[in-house]
Amino acid sequence: MNNSLEAGARHVAVRVTEETGELVIRVVDNGPGFEPSDAARLTEAFYTTKSHGTGLGLAVVQAVIKAHQGRFSIESPEQGGAVATLRLPQLRNRH
Repeated sequence: MNNSLEAGARHVAVRVTEETGELVIRVVDNGPGFEPSDAARLTEAFYTTKSHGTGLGLAVVQAVIKAHQGRFSIESPEQGGAVATLRLPQLRNRH
């Protein structure tokens, strides 16, 4: 959400759903988005498009999600904005 607001988004929505045994969290904004060629690099440590950024935010998100056997993706649809999607496997109660 911070990245969205810092990039100039005026509207940020967080949507939580369940899809095929996964918890899916989507952060959708109406900011300027980013170039498709930047999508893969945005989760690299120390890569940033901000003049004051460290390039660690999305790298940490990626690492935490992977540590929990999940997946993280970020895209910028043609109509603008950005969509960050976090997918985490749901835990099943064993009792």
